[in-house]
Amino acid sequence: MSGEFMDHYKKDREAYQQGARLLGHKPDEVMMVATHAADLMGAKMAGLKTAYIHVQEEWIDIYPTPEPVHPLDEFDVSASSWAELVEKLT
Repeated sequence: MSGEFMDHYKKDREAYQQGARLLGHKPDEVMMVATHAADLMGAKMAGLKTAYIHVQEEWIDIYPTPEPVHPLDEFDVSASSWAELVEKLT
């Protein structure tokens, strides 16, 4: 879901909460899945559930080390691939 039409963008609490409302749910009934931990922290702070997928290539491009900025246990689910995430959610 894009924040372009909501006048709110990621890390703004209202962007996540308005997104949940547009889906017809409360924030705690929605899970954001992302490969960027910082975006997920914004979703978590807005009351959404979170699923983090660690993509090694993205860490190499963005951060000097492959270590996550936030501990992975801060998220409801953490996985190293989409397949692993599906397995954990089923």
